[in-house]
Amino acid sequence: MKKSLFALAAVGAFAGAAQAQSSVTVYGILDVGFQGVTTRAPYNTTNLSQVKSNATRFTGEGSESTSRIGFRGTEDLGGGTRAFFTVEFQMNPTDQTLSGNTGNGLFNRQSFAGLGQKGIGQVAIGTQYTPVHNAVGRTDPGQANNMLGNVIYAVNASTGSGQTATSYTVRYNNSLTFLTDRFAGVQVNGIYVNNDTTTNGWGSQTVNGVSYTAPTAAPAIGAINNTAYGLGLNFNGIKNLNFDAAYQTSRQKTVLGGAVAAATPTSATAGAVNAVNNFLGANMNMTQTYVAATYDFGIATAFAQYLNAKYESANTPGLGYQRTAQQPSR
Repeated sequence: MKKSLFALAAVGAFAGAAQAQSSVTVYGILDVGFQGVTTRAPYNTTNLSQVKSNATRFTGEGSESTSRIGFRGTEDLGGGTRAFFTVEFQMNPTDQTLSGNTGNGLFNRQSFAGLGQKGIGQVAIGTQYTPVHNAVGRTDPGQANNMLGNVIYAVNASTGSGQTATSYTVRYNNSLTFLTDRFAGVQVNGIYVNNDTTTNGWGSQTVNGVSYTAPTAAPAIGAINNTAYGLGLNFNGIKNLNFDAAYQTSRQKTVLGGAVAAATPTSATAGAVNAVNNFLGANMNMTQTYVAATYDFGIATAFAQYLNAKYESANTPGLGYQRTAQQPSR
């Protein structure tokens, strides 16, 4: 009887130890409130007289911060190795579709899984924040909230590299990231995206001088390649000082052939692809550089930020623009 009780106690102790080595955290934000909005804009392109409109509403779209729910977990694998995951979705408390996503599904803010080793760092795969966005979160006075007036985080960006041209790319899907442990106050992070799709179809062929055209429904011959990479550095080895530098670039190349494929778009057709959001179209090359620093004086904290973003058409060489912003504050 004593042996049985001892064995039961040993099993209970082991189960308690195993349970203590893993943890899952549920977190989130629900930002709701009342909005009163006044806008003034020209009547149309020919009549520039100002038209004023007022709107009031109860909203859950995130007046200050975007509403979200997330699940974060870690498992100790022993020897300083751990497995971890994060799944985070956007919420919209006043929308019947729950998240406000047009597809009636949960908008994926970030979701990834990875492995970490004490003394070295960690790697993860999934939809993840970019080096620039991570740096902005540490050095922006409002921590990248939704308040108007911020020239660095001026517009919320969307998922993936096919987004419209905004302040900078917030997250990439299909991404591999790494984050080193901190050495002498320095921590380095990076991201790599490889989303390669190759389609082999019928196309147009010439046999013995006779041209054959593919059926209308036949797939085109071609490849759609989307690659991106970025690097970031954070330094906090001097008391009260935080410094961040980050660089990221996204390259999208579309090479199509065959009867179904369209010709290389001109500047006019590129704009027609997504004329409302971006005159460059959806197929863009993007390069973004960010440098910032903060210093805590005790009674106040000083912020200095610099952002340069370049957007170029992947279809029309020379068609593009760039955006530069500086923002000191305290």
